[in-house]
Amino acid sequence: MNYTEKYHLPQWEKTDRIMMDDFNRMCADVEEGLRETAAAAASALSAANSKPSSSAVSNAQNTANQALAKANAAYCPDFKPYVTGTYTGKGDGQVNEVTVGFKPILLIITGQDKSSNASLTFSALLAEDTLKEIVTFTGTGFTIQPQRYGGMVNDTKLWINERDRVYRYFAFR
Repeated sequence: MNYTEKYHLPQWEKTDRIMMDDFNRMCADVEEGLRETAAAAASALSAANSKPSSSAVSNAQNTANQALAKANAAYCPDFKPYVTGTYTGKGDGQVNEVTVGFKPILLIITGQDKSSNASLTFSALLAEDTLKEIVTFTGTGFTIQPQRYGGMVNDTKLWINERDRVYRYFAFR
């Protein structure tokens, strides 16, 4: 079994046997880390309130901001590391803008072509600099440019932006 570099959390491989003790230890470590962060933030805030100097307030704000960033990075059912959704292709050389609420680090787009007798399913796996002439990651989502072949816009098959075709996406934080 491998472990993450910063927090020594287990990274199971397909051949590893997942043991209850490993899983429980990981959850206890995550719980303890969140508890320590909350305690540090409460202590800093208490110190700032008891002697409200500008440096105490500044330290409390910094600690609270760090605690918030750590809490936001932690997984919980209400704050998943991804969002899913759909968008409809625009075609005709139009840019398609999709808002997910954050800048994705990884994007999966899937679609299905049922226009012929055979059904064809396709997908695209994109990181920020992958196919950047087609998909651009923005601070709140992504945009899809019209795809061009030999300098001309191809309006009949726009890969992941074909007119009126519904696409499903998975955007990861």
